[in-house]
Amino acid sequence: MRGWEVTGLKMNADKTQLIWLGTKQQLDKLSITELSLLSAKVTFLSTVYDLGFLLDSQLTTKDHVSVLCRS
Repeated sequence: MRGWEVTGLKMNADKTQLIWLGTKQQLDKLSITELSLLSAKVTFLSTVYDLGFLLDSQLTTKDHVSVLCRS
């Protein structure tokens, strides 16, 4: 039995978020924009939510603070 069969978990491609983390110079070198996971294609984003915190690819708080100030 494989892990996915044992747990019965299924990936929800609509809710799955992927992000590259690194410096601006490192991120500029990347050309991969999507990844195939379990027969679903997931696009890399520049910001993602994790436990209610808006995280950007350079681990700054700029976007999170901006969202908080607007609300």
